[in-house]
This record gives sequence, C-alpha cells and structure tokens, in this order.
Amino acid sequence: MVRTMEVAALGRPFCLGMLYDCRRDQLVPGKDSEKPQNYSDFEIIASESIEDKSQALKVEASLKASFLSGLVEVGGSAKYLNDKKASKDQARVTLQYKATTKFQELSMYHLGRGNVKHPYVFDKGIATHVVTAITYGAQAFFVFDRSVSEKEDHQDIQGNLKVMIKKIPGLAIEGEGSLNMEDKDIANVKEFSCRFHGDFSLQKPPSSFQDAVEVYQNLPTLMGVHGENTVPMRVWLLPLTVLDSTAAHLIRQISIRLVQGVQRVLEDFSELEMRYSDALRTATAHQFPQVGKKLKSFKQMCLLFKLEFQQNLAKKLQSIRGGGEEEAALAEILMKKQSSPFNSENLNVWMDCKEREISILKSFTNMMKNTKIIPSQNGLHEETLSAEHAVCFIFTSLGSAEPYLSALSNYLKVSIKPDDPQDPHAHDVEKEQWYLSKQVFDTLREKAKLFSDFAEANKENKKIKFLTVGLTNDTHKGSSIYLYKDGSSLNDGDSENFSESHRTSHFNPSINEYAKEVDALCFVVPAPLERLTETQKHLFYSLTKSFSKDVSENIRVLVTSADGGRPPVLRAISAGDVRCPKAEDGLPLHFKFNNSALFAHNKPSAAESTSEDGEEENYDQMFWNMGSKSMKMFFVALNEMETKSLARTNEDIRDALLQIARDLENDGKFQSQLALLHRS
Repeated sequence: MVRTMEVAALGRPFCLGMLYDCRRDQLVPGKDSEKPQNYSDFEIIASESIEDKSQALKVEASLKASFLSGLVEVGGSAKYLNDKKASKDQARVTLQYKATTKFQELSMYHLGRGNVKHPYVFDKGIATHVVTAITYGAQAFFVFDRSVSEKEDHQDIQGNLKVMIKKIPGLAIEGEGSLNMEDKDIANVKEFSCRFHGDFSLQKPPSSFQDAVEVYQNLPTLMGVHGENTVPMRVWLLPLTVLDSTAAHLIRQISIRLVQGVQRVLEDFSELEMRYSDALRTATAHQFPQVGKKLKSFKQMCLLFKLEFQQNLAKKLQSIRGGGEEEAALAEILMKKQSSPFNSENLNVWMDCKEREISILKSFTNMMKNTKIIPSQNGLHEETLSAEHAVCFIFTSLGSAEPYLSALSNYLKVSIKPDDPQDPHAHDVEKEQWYLSKQVFDTLREKAKLFSDFAEANKENKKIKFLTVGLTNDTHKGSSIYLYKDGSSLNDGDSENFSESHRTSHFNPSINEYAKEVDALCFVVPAPLERLTETQKHLFYSLTKSFSKDVSENIRVLVTSADGGRPPVLRAISAGDVRCPKAEDGLPLHFKFNNSALFAHNKPSAAESTSEDGEEENYDQMFWNMGSKSMKMFFVALNEMETKSLARTNEDIRDALLQIARDLENDGKFQSQLALLHRS
C-alpha cells in the first residue's frame, strides 16, 4: 500500500513540489494552499543520548540511520544532534524552544502527471518521493554546561542546573539588564556556560545564562511579524510511483532493531571519545609523554575505524533501500565490528587500564615531595647537568609495547576484513599492563616509598636534585632509581643494583669530619623475623657492598626481643645471601638482647617482696641478668675487634651510607637500625 511519509526537516531547504530520494534521504533540486498553524512550547532535556536527542527533533528510525551514517548533513537547530559533551566532568541540561506558524500543502491539481516539470526523473530514477506538505516554524536549543570538580557530586550539580534552567521561561530582565533573581541564584548561574543551536539569525549567540534569558525572550519576535523568518520543520513526502509506476521507489526500510544496533555502536564511541579526551587533558598525560602518546594513537585509530564504519554503513543503507542488497548486509557490518579488535568490550577495558595507570602515576608522584617531574630525556640531561648530585626515580614501563594497540593498527591496515568471525577475547588487554604484576607493583611501591623518604630527609640540601621521569627500560620492569653526579650517571651499567644500593642514602658533607674510623658496623634486627623483604635485602646489600672488605669483617648482627632459642631472623639473613662474617654453624656472628630487660628491676622493692609477687620478681631478675650478660659479651668482643679506617671506603658513597644510621625508618613489621661504633 502506497502511503505518504512524514520526516523531520532538520534544517534542510525543503520547498513544495521538490523531489526527494528516500534511498539516500537527499533532496533533488505548484501553487499551493496555506493555512496558519500557531503553536509554541519549551522542554527541558537532561539526557545526552542519541535516542533522546532524536526524539526532541522527532527523527524517526530510518532518517536517524541516515544521520548516523553521515548521509544527512543537518543544519540550524538540528546541529544539536552533533553537540556532544567534551568531558565526563560536565553537567549538562538543554532547554528546547519550538514554535510553528503555518502549514502549506500542494493541491491534487499540482500532483498530476502532466504538471511534472522534469519528467526525466522518472526515466533516470533520480528521486523516489515528492514534497507535498510542509509545516513552518522554528526551534532552538540552549545547551547549558557546568564543570564538576572532584569534590562535587555530579548528580547534585545536574539537579541544580535543571532547576535553574526551568526558571528561564518565567524570568524577566529588569532595569540595566539585571536578572530578577535572588543573589545566591545569580552567583550560581555565573558558573554556567551556554551554546545555542537554532533556526534564528542572531547578531551574537548567547554564551552565559543571562544572555540565554535575553535571547529566549526575543525568540517570538525573531520569527517575523508574519512568520517570514521561519523554516521548514516537518515535511510530507509522496512516493513518485503514485504519479508514474515506472518511477524509482523505496524497496525496503531498515528495521528498528538494526538502527538501534548502529546507534549503540556510535554512542559507545562517543562515550569513549569523552574518556580519552579527559585522559589526555590530565597533568599526568603531559608529564609522562609515553602515556599521552598511547592515548593519542588509540584516539586516532578509534576515529579512523568510526569513519570507515560510517562510510560502509552509508553504502549499505542506499543499496538495501534500493533493493540491491538484503538487510542482512547491515547486520554483517555490525557482527564484523563486534568480532574485531575494535569491539566495545576491549576498547573500554583498554581505557579502564589507561585511567588506572594515570591514577597510579598521580598517586606516586603526589607522594614524592621535593621532586620535579621531567617530561623527556633531554629535560633530564639539563636537570642533571645543573646539579652536583641528582637522584632520579624512573618509571620504566610506560612506553612498553602493547600488543593490543598493534592489533588495532594492523586491523585498520587490512583493506579486506576477514569474513570469518574472530574471537573478541583473543586479546587479554589487562594482562599487557605492567602494573598488574603483583611483584612489579610491590617493588615499585617499595622503591617509591624509600625514594620519597629520602627526598623528604634531604629537602634542605641544595646540592641534590630529586627528579622523576618516564623512560622505557624493559630490563627493569616498573621502575628504577638512578644517581647522577655532575650530569654523569653513577650506575655503571647496572642501574638496578646501583639504585637499590643508594636509594635510602642521605647525603651529608659534614660526615667526613665526624667518622674516620670504625670498630664495628652493627645491624639491629628483631629476633622473630622469619623472612626478609626485598627492601630489607637491599638495605643490607647496600651497606655491605659499599664498605671495603676489611671493614665488612667487623659487621655484627644485634638481635633484639630474643629468648633462649636460636633467633629466626638469622636464618632469614643467611637465606637473603647477605655478606657478613659467619660462625662455624654458618649463621651470622651475632649478639642476643631482650628488650624487656631494660624495664626490669635488678633489685626487689619492699612492695614486691610478698610471696604473691615472688614469681614476677624472679622473672625480672632473670631478664636483667640476661641483658647484662649479653651486653658484657658484646663489649668484650668489641674490645677484641681491630679498628678499621674508613679511608679505604669509596668517598662518594661513604657519606650516603653512614647517614643511613639516622634515616633508616620503620618498614612494615621489620625495624632495622645501623650502629657505627668507635671506641673513644
């Protein structure tokens, strides 16, 4: 059955009697009847979905498909369809104004076959429909945005924005152009920005809330006294087959189900565009260009795929509507997209990973006080050359290759896409992320904490610069620490060992005047510890490596909280391959102490002489005796040790290592201290 179609004008220049091709939704460039149709209304739109925008403009499914594919270029108020939020940190509410003035239609006389001025359109199949009626009027969309900070609730701001926008139709402009509003509301709306999309010719589009109120009040007069400034809003199309059975005709329309599928794909891309745009605007993406480079590459590939998707969609729509292909051709495009590396799940997981990486970097850099972030290797060279000493924390995996990005790039390079469905889960996007390795992340966290503490301890030392930078080094996953002197790296080709051995050092030039000789180098450790963490191993390693061999012979372990048994920490030190003198049983030379003895009484008081307290008195006496005996044994051994000179210890490193005695802090359940002992 032949029927007349009604479609939205969308700012296109329709005229009565004009030809129209419904296969492409394109215009092909009598006397008519006319009657008034006056109407006006406004509406608040709080949604950004394609569906809700289409409903506001009364765009039905088939025309929507043409718009989504790029077949239809919109104008005037319909440009609102292309207005998308730039950031997720934006609250948005839109005020729609719409009005109609007249209705025009062709009479039956004008629809006769003999009145067609260009009969060749029937022979060449140029058009499928003719415009038979038009409703004229105008509409406008005022799009209000308000930035939402991290401390604000997005939903609250959105609600407040909606409340204020609803007031616009009833607001009045008083003398001197001031708004008739309460002071608190005036202060509130100053944070709103406004964009205008309309069928009106304005000298200056509104950019603020007050501008919008003024323009809104003038809209009725802008249409003209007799509606001479109005535009087509709705049009009615008659199939040309009514006039001539040989005319081109619309074979089939696109099902709503497939149009909704296309809509979901493009809405997913719109959401993705907001996310990667937000990520690119972060300070972290600028501070670490490797992150920004990957985001820009991802953005470019998504835009290219989206453009290719829309171009293919446009071709299929014309072919399906003209009978050249079945609707299944469009379904195939959607299936190929879902089975490609560009499926929505993988794209969103990758963005999740990048947002998390940015959050991790932000957290660590915020922790590093007294530290300058350097965005490039050239910048690092400049900074290290301008300082006597520089300590640099390097994020080494930010630029590491990601197979998923390579898969996206390779897919775009293939001109003919594979017909066989691909496994959408072939790419484990999360597995490719360096920070999801527990070992890598835990080590990075330990290094960052030590680096941060070191930088804080030396914040008054003007001879040292603390820097952080992103440089790719696949040898050391996650992070590394470099030490520079006068612009030259002191890592000697072994960045990891060097960084681990120096990361807790505190430079103090006056140490040379303080310590010239040493009788014993003592590690103070708690007895119950059964395993050394990586950090603790590095602390031992850094000290034992940095002293000359003869000084290392005077290393002793002082075990606290000890009892009569063998302290478990000795096995932990041995298992950690710490270089220190060993006894015949293979355990480190050590002395045991019990901290509780420091608080014991070596003589009973009168109050403690009762039989009830006798047992406690015996324990106190025992602890005191144990502590006294341990101290005696230690000092006897100390007197027998040969005093060693520090002159043979590397001068550049010595100052840093000696200060660890002051700076070593509590590390989880392990507390170690360094004692440098010298007999006076």
